[in-house]
Amino acid sequence: MSSITGISSLPTMAPASSTPSGNLTQQRISDLVAIGTALQNGDLAGAQQAFGALMQITSFVNPNGKLAQEVNALGSALQSGNLTSAQQALTNLGNLIVGFVEKQAGATGLTPNQSTIVSELEGIAGVSASASSSPTTSNASATGASPGLNVIA
Repeated sequence: MSSITGISSLPTMAPASSTPSGNLTQQRISDLVAIGTALQNGDLAGAQQAFGALMQITSFVNPNGKLAQEVNALGSALQSGNLTSAQQALTNLGNLIVGFVEKQAGATGLTPNQSTIVSELEGIAGVSASASSSPTTSNASATGASPGLNVIA
């Protein structure tokens, strides 16, 4: 898995520990991909374990926000043992995060770090970037970024 750096936090997610936030973002994406892999393999216990790891490093700035709702839906589906609902919830969550990254990139296009995040999340079944977001090698910072999502190009 490639290293993800440059994004200090996912939208409305705050560090739940003293680990540098860039490392937290990398770990969060890794945990989401691990959940997706486990679900694709029918491994409920593995998905639940990866979700537990995700929740150990995640707290929400806005517990009523869309991101928190999607994470809670994923947790509920995993807890109930419903693999189909868990896969759908993970797809929704992945698409939400990709949407935030693409919105932040705006007209400047994706930075290499943003492109890596989108690429890794696209490995989750059903997650896809919009056709309008093409990876670039630009180091320009995005304007009009979503609150709570900070990019260091």
